[in-house]
Amino acid sequence: MAHREQTANGNSADNENLTKMFMKNEFNDEQMIEKEEQGHDDCNALQKGLPETGNAVETETDVGFPLQRNYSSKTKARNRTLHVHKILHTICVYSSFFSIGWRSGLHGPVFPDLRRLMNEDLAVSSWIFTGLSLGGIFGSILSGVIHEKIRRLKVYICCGITAALGVITAITPWCPFASVIALHISHGVITAWIDTMMCTDIAEVWGHQAGPYMQGYHLMWSIGATISTFSAEPFLAPKLSVPENDSTVGACNYSVPLTDGQSNRSNADCEYETINGDSKVYIVFLITSGVFVVSTVVYIVVLATHGVIQERIDSHYLMNGSSSKQIKNGLSSRMQVVFTLLLAVHLTFYLMLDSGLTFFLMTFVTSGLNWSPSEGTSINFAFRITFAAARALRIVLLKYASVTTVLFLNHAALIVSGTFLIFSTVLDIPAFLWVGVCVCGLGMSSIYAGIHTWISYHVTRLTGKVAATLSVMVALGAMLYPVLVGYLMERFSQLWLIYVHCIIVVVMSVDYLFVVIAHRRLTRDSNKY
Repeated sequence: MAHREQTANGNSADNENLTKMFMKNEFNDEQMIEKEEQGHDDCNALQKGLPETGNAVETETDVGFPLQRNYSSKTKARNRTLHVHKILHTICVYSSFFSIGWRSGLHGPVFPDLRRLMNEDLAVSSWIFTGLSLGGIFGSILSGVIHEKIRRLKVYICCGITAALGVITAITPWCPFASVIALHISHGVITAWIDTMMCTDIAEVWGHQAGPYMQGYHLMWSIGATISTFSAEPFLAPKLSVPENDSTVGACNYSVPLTDGQSNRSNADCEYETINGDSKVYIVFLITSGVFVVSTVVYIVVLATHGVIQERIDSHYLMNGSSSKQIKNGLSSRMQVVFTLLLAVHLTFYLMLDSGLTFFLMTFVTSGLNWSPSEGTSINFAFRITFAAARALRIVLLKYASVTTVLFLNHAALIVSGTFLIFSTVLDIPAFLWVGVCVCGLGMSSIYAGIHTWISYHVTRLTGKVAATLSVMVALGAMLYPVLVGYLMERFSQLWLIYVHCIIVVVMSVDYLFVVIAHRRLTRDSNKY
């Protein structure tokens, strides 16, 4: 009996020991499974650069203790190098667009001198601007077709294009009319091409942080255009007051430069006529060519020291991964197309306003209002400086107001400027013209970048193909505008520049108001379901 009880107790103890061993082994197995799963998750997270417990790239090292996570010094160095490369690449992009803005700012101030060098009237000479728009169409189509195929070659292409623009700029004033048109077509092609590439580059390089850099991108264009407008004035042909015929040469044997838009007469018996002096506009083009050369050198230095940014980004994302968030805008695919087309029409009107003032304001004030070239350059400079200042202000304003609100303010400023321009022509008050031009610069400053931002926020994601499509439509619509305005100014009256400008302002404002109201009604209805 005692032996049986002892045996029973021994069996019970053995059973308890077996149970504990089984539970311990099971617990150990569960720990091993958890470690294996954790290690698998950590490996995946390491490849993506996003570990399960944080946002930093971390590594695991086995030092005889449980696995410990440490920040990798190599990863930090790679991130610093990538950030420096992003900054340097952005400087390259800014330098290119600064150069393009410099050249674009010259279109209006040098046009009268270039027209006299070509020996063509205003209506015929305006075709060079149509060639510029036609080239923009070809360039936008080309960029949209091959954009993704040349992604890793974009930096080299931008460098070569910048150098090519310098060559085209340098030889322009020495060419006859047909060659000037061909050069402007080439200029339009490569400018539209590089514009699309640089715009998508900023979005790709900076991702969700691209907003301020995109505004800075357009600001650099404005700064270049402003400086070039002012720098061109010393080299333009001055207006001179000379004796009208040979009978008065003996009494009036000298010419007088005109600085106030009126003929100067030092002798009552002298009859003077106004002529244009010798132009040194080729110096302006040579300076601009030098600006393109400096931009090209910046590209070469960055490529030599840091390589291609796309290759570094691909390598970084291969190790660290990337993510993108799709914006839900509440619009069907068909309505996205409709709103994109409406806003493309709006950008077309904007480009008409810009090209009208850029190309013809100098001609309007010197030929229509008999201002001196110095005064014409000054009002062009005032337009550019207010345009650039307003773009800089927009970066700050967007921190406190929505894109929709800022665009409403832009259109309100355009309406005010149109009112001043009309009164300046009716009442013949030059001060109203100055105010109208400056307020117009304020109103136009944010529309181009603002409409692109509005599309990406409320309509569809702004890809390279979408940007190229917008550029094509804008160039198509604006291609004939310089010819139309040039014809009206030459055949009827110089005042048609102001009349057409005010008509476009009204149409633009109505178009934007319709788009905003229609979008809000559609998205409000879609949110009900």
